[in-house]
Amino acid sequence: MPVTLLAIGACLTFSPIILFFGEILIHSPPVQRVFDSLRHGGHIPVLIPKTFELIAFVCGDNTDPYNRIFNNSLFTVRHDGSHLRDISIDESMIHYDLDWSPDGEWLALTLQYDNVASLMDEWNPAAFYHEIHRLRHDGTEARRLTYNESDEKKPRWTRDSRDILYHDTWSGTWQLHRVSMAPTNPHALTTLEVSDFDLSPDRQKIVAIVRKRDGESHSIYLLNPDGTGLAHLMTPDVFVSEIQWSADNKLILYYAYNNLPTIYNIVAGREEPVPLIRIRSARWSPDNRWIAIIGGLDRYKDDDEWIDINGTSDEKLTNSLHLYDIVTGELKELVSASAGHVSSASWSPDSQWLAFSQGSPNAQVYKIRVDGSGLQQLTDLDCGAYGVVWSPM
Repeated sequence: MPVTLLAIGACLTFSPIILFFGEILIHSPPVQRVFDSLRHGGHIPVLIPKTFELIAFVCGDNTDPYNRIFNNSLFTVRHDGSHLRDISIDESMIHYDLDWSPDGEWLALTLQYDNVASLMDEWNPAAFYHEIHRLRHDGTEARRLTYNESDEKKPRWTRDSRDILYHDTWSGTWQLHRVSMAPTNPHALTTLEVSDFDLSPDRQKIVAIVRKRDGESHSIYLLNPDGTGLAHLMTPDVFVSEIQWSADNKLILYYAYNNLPTIYNIVAGREEPVPLIRIRSARWSPDNRWIAIIGGLDRYKDDDEWIDINGTSDEKLTNSLHLYDIVTGELKELVSASAGHVSSASWSPDSQWLAFSQGSPNAQVYKIRVDGSGLQQLTDLDCGAYGVVWSPM
């Protein structure tokens, strides 16, 4: 105990603490780490077994999920629409980037923190930073895992559900880092600047988009989750912003925001044909039969020019939910944007259902079968849902 008190004293000597409406706000990662450690040190968890598949999502009072500046809450609901629960870590903070652990027991996510030095200017990019957290499916055992006061995003669980990979802008460039379930010091996996990454479904490999020093050219690499085995895969002709790995580990789908998709066959070393569609986001089905695509058949961007698809001249970009059949090459619209834009989607473990968020101004969570039947509204909340993720079994 004396050692702990000395550590706290040293941190307080060099770190500001602010009294704000009767609450102590600690603006120092080292001090916050000590306080969190003391708070959780003697805690004995009460483990509640998870017996149902759960759909987790965030719901906020701003309808634009990509420019959210208001408070929001983290919810779970069973796939039949029952047992809606608020499991927010802190409703005054913004939750992002949900990811279920492979065992279905844990959620990894980021929380947005205020930078005290820039509190007076909410539009300043330096006014916020993000930290990695984890919590159990029932909302218990919430822990903050990083204390870097940097922009950390896209947490992804490793195969054993013990470590989390994530993006970090430490030292001014995007890099891949890894942190364990217990709040320990994270470590970088590479020295390369990684603009996006994805874990293979078996969580044995990472596919990463690596940017070059000029900030424009980039290549796609493979590496192991511990950072070893770095190998160049290919260099695409387009500027890639996001990448997804197929369920059989043989294909990758990459695309740029508001641009066209490309499928690359890792085994054969070649690109494969894919329909002309503008993609906002995409998800492979667990059985590798489908790709769920949020986007439209209206327009795509090429060399900073908007190009019409199918001759449309509509200036409005609509985000519907489409299914692309890997076997037949068929592309079909599953959910139209006529009832409001689709903002996120996630597959059921058996690949028979898709959960998605749709609506305007307040998006709700729905589910639908891959054949278009069984549409069911799962939530009725006075907020806009996004970031839908369906848990494993």
